[in-house]
Amino acid sequence: MPAGSTTGGFNVTQEGSFGEISHAGGFVACPTKKAGGAPYEIFVQVKGFEKTDCEGFDFVAVNVTTGPAWEYI
Repeated sequence: MPAGSTTGGFNVTQEGSFGEISHAGGFVACPTKKAGGAPYEIFVQVKGFEKTDCEGFDFVAVNVTTGPAWEYI
């Protein structure tokens, strides 16, 4: 986990089969320039966040109990 990572302040609400994962700062997806890597990196906008080429979004989740998740798509 990189220095300065946020590990608290996350909230999960569930309504029916779906839920929402949120954080007071909001989530943003920022394009990455890494060749062969993921097209976006996900951040929470906290004090000191300085990236400017990002788009805000909301997480929607489904409760799955069949095994651990290794990637979020």
